[in-house]
Amino acid sequence: MLLLLAQLVAVATSIQTVAVVHDIRSYGAVAGTQSAYKTNQASVNKALAAAAVGDTVLVPAGLTFYAMGGMYVSGKQSLTFQLDGNLTSVADFQAWPAPGQEYKQFLEFHNCSDITMTSSTGDGVVDGTGIPWWERYIIGECGVNVFKNKTIYCPKRPKLVMFSNSEHVLVEKVTLVNSPSFNLQLNQVKHAEVRYINVNTDIQASTPESQD
Repeated sequence: MLLLLAQLVAVATSIQTVAVVHDIRSYGAVAGTQSAYKTNQASVNKALAAAAVGDTVLVPAGLTFYAMGGMYVSGKQSLTFQLDGNLTSVADFQAWPAPGQEYKQFLEFHNCSDITMTSSTGDGVVDGTGIPWWERYIIGECGVNVFKNKTIYCPKRPKLVMFSNSEHVLVEKVTLVNSPSFNLQLNQVKHAEVRYINVNTDIQASTPESQD
């Protein structure tokens, strides 16, 4: 009996957890279609929620996925967010979640540890489609609110990528473009490394057109 128990323990300890790759398309994400921005936001959140310790959430290469803000995960450990394709923001001011006084960030990792955001191809892009935000908040109705003291309620602009209350964070080999506000913010983060990233602002960039 003791021998059998020892053998069972040996077998159990020899079994290794197999890491899973969660392609966001498996959760309903649709590439190349601007009108799918709500679906794609939900799909990324489902993939993030499903990821276990050691897993990878994949934005596949060569594809653009339109999304709105509110892509968010909390409490994850040893997670890789592999951005090989393109996540592009759609600035729907009405639909974009805005609890309290601030729009939710486009993509946020909260209360996580051992988190890596990377690209295996080096071509991964997060595009904030900043022009509609800049126009609204600098020369538009929210700009008027600031400069002429009008009583227009304008939530704070979202950050493109945020890590908050987290530790052991690595961000590498990705490009961040045209954020509505800050491109990358580390808020209450310990042991962070940011390397080999590109941050671009192009005031001539056009807003995404539907590819339906």
